[in-house]
Amino acid sequence: IKTEIVQVPEWEGEVKVRAMTAIQRDEFELKHTNGELKNYRAFVASMCIVNDDNQQIFSTANIVELAQKSAKALSRIYNKVTEMSGLTKEDVDDLEKL
Repeated sequence: IKTEIVQVPEWEGEVKVRAMTAIQRDEFELKHTNGELKNYRAFVASMCIVNDDNQQIFSTANIVELAQKSAKALSRIYNKVTEMSGLTKEDVDDLEKL
């Protein structure tokens, strides 16, 4: 699964992000369509920020903590992950219509 480094000056550094796995994308879509997904940028960041061994750093328990960080930083991470995962804005818009 593809990984990339995202510069996050708001956090005084960078993070390594991994594209969503199929399981993660299904979870994202299911939560989104069921209206259960608050803080979805933080949710995606929690799933896809990884360490040097490509293991998740944050658990879903960290979503509220991440959601309190810079919106600009989370948007940058979210945009990179969705780009790498093939999740388009149209896909997300379609989920919101369900």
